[in-house]
Amino acid sequence: MGLELYAMDPSVPCRMVRLLCEYLELDVEVKNVDTLKGEQLQPDFIQINPQHTIPTLIDDGLIITESRAILQYLGNKYASKEENLYPTEPEKRALIDMRLCFDLGTLYVRFMDAFWPVVLTKVTPDPAKVAKLDEALGYVEDFLKDGFIAGSELTIADFSMVAILSTIKSFGHDMSNFPEIAAYLEKCAGIMKGWEELNQTGADWFGGWYKASLAEAEAAA
Repeated sequence: MGLELYAMDPSVPCRMVRLLCEYLELDVEVKNVDTLKGEQLQPDFIQINPQHTIPTLIDDGLIITESRAILQYLGNKYASKEENLYPTEPEKRALIDMRLCFDLGTLYVRFMDAFWPVVLTKVTPDPAKVAKLDEALGYVEDFLKDGFIAGSELTIADFSMVAILSTIKSFGHDMSNFPEIAAYLEKCAGIMKGWEELNQTGADWFGGWYKASLAEAEAAA
């Protein structure tokens, strides 16, 4: 059996996995799960993943959930040593894992805290939460001092980070104070295969939803 990926195109976690699969030239059957229609709650999907989350990867019967864990698995199993996407040296791997944890536990959380209420409840963003997001983006600026998110070479941490950063940009957030991030996204767009189809299109769709919700909130204010 080949790889099966349950995913939804606009989803940030799904986009990072699809970008890495494309970069590694893996043969993946993508099965769409539209969470906006509640398809993740269908009994056949819950049987596969009782947490009913996407992305969910199946590799020859092995079921893997959690996007960053999927990136780590793919890096371990399918990335060549020459590519160095997930090196085995403990020191290098520790830095990559730190960046993955930062993305999941800090940057992604602050992004959701700042902007998701706008989409869900049509309120304007909380300035204090936007400031916390900017603080996290400042950390990312510092991470990029050597060119990539975990040093001077492309790693699986970059696939994680670009999905959320490109989404923040598509939301129309002011990125003028983060020139390293802007240059980094442009560089990755030229390196990562399928950038437009597998990442930017979804980010722009998500951004359009956010901007429409924000306009509605501002009109009601």
